[in-house]
Amino acid sequence: MGWIDWEFSMWVDASFLINCDLNEWWKRRFVTPINAARHPLRSSIYAEARSCIANGRDTEGKVELQWKRYMSLSFPDQQGIITSGILLRENTPECIKLHEAWWKELSEQSDRDQLAFAFVSLGTDLLTTYQWDYGSKQQQDFIYVKHKQ
Repeated sequence: MGWIDWEFSMWVDASFLINCDLNEWWKRRFVTPINAARHPLRSSIYAEARSCIANGRDTEGKVELQWKRYMSLSFPDQQGIITSGILLRENTPECIKLHEAWWKELSEQSDRDQLAFAFVSLGTDLLTTYQWDYGSKQQQDFIYVKHKQ
């Protein structure tokens, strides 16, 4: 997988309309080497898997196999999960390695990025999270556009 040859990068997925100065957002939020918002509703990878199944976000069989695999590896229940719609990154070799592991997990398991990221980032000290509820009406820096089924 090729990486952009930049010292820093910011990912904003198509679920958001940008409604702020990205340079100011970066200054307020970035803590090296990776930043992401904590999931506003869940901190359990297993609760997230159940939500994915209940809401048809991937095939039940794929998510269930992934969930059972993580359970068999004793993945902690309340480890915390991120929302990955906005990521701030320093492109260090360690971060690139983590993101490559994330991509590999996504390619081999379900396409639920929160599940895969929680799994591959366990035990690393690369991630700093912050509280940010992207669905809140008070939050206007990015306007959340709900996923269509």
